[in-house]
Amino acid sequence: MSEIRTVPGGMRLGVLCNGEVENYAWLREVADSLDGVVCADGGGNHAFRMGIKPLCVIGDLDSIEPEALRHFGELEVPVKRFPCEKDETDLQLALDEALELGAAEVVLLAATGRRLDHTLGNISVLAELLLKGIPGLIIDEYNEIRVCQKEAVIHGEIGEEVSLLPLTTTVTGVSSANLKYGLKDGEFSLGNPYGISNMLTSTCARVTFDQGLLLVIKARDRCRKATL
Repeated sequence: MSEIRTVPGGMRLGVLCNGEVENYAWLREVADSLDGVVCADGGGNHAFRMGIKPLCVIGDLDSIEPEALRHFGELEVPVKRFPCEKDETDLQLALDEALELGAAEVVLLAATGRRLDHTLGNISVLAELLLKGIPGLIIDEYNEIRVCQKEAVIHGEIGEEVSLLPLTTTVTGVSSANLKYGLKDGEFSLGNPYGISNMLTSTCARVTFDQGLLLVIKARDRCRKATL
């Protein structure tokens, strides 16, 4: 089960990045469950291939294909071009745009791939969203990734694997319910990843903690159809 949840009084918007996509049918299903999609530069190529009309295409536009750009121009999709030499990444520009459009939750799509630096940078963006009070989530064909503070509520199927990793030097006072390897007032620290490969024993698990930021990764079976 996907971690996408309706946020009362606000929109769930996707930001489509330029990462690798193997399964467009699955990605289209996820995108269609959202209230709209903003494309970060080359993310427009994915929207074009899926036949999606985005709310906006934004970035320095060095990655989007000319055919896709022409197509969105014909559809009168707003295109916002920035200089190649800029402080913000295309993703940060797209996130700002999504928030200006009224996003109460942001789902990053095509945000992982072979470029580990880009993947780690995109994960760090989840922490930035969290500090702004905006729920953020990365979904790809294999994982659902969130950054949590104080509490993580994890929905899924019994037997699905969940990993808990500290993003700060320590995460203290960690307690869990409905995970196979339970925790009570535990502590995670960088370099000691014993929170990897836990398992759901119910369709909903809860992890609470006192201090720190926790990276929560739920592994997804690539052959399982997303239930949104």
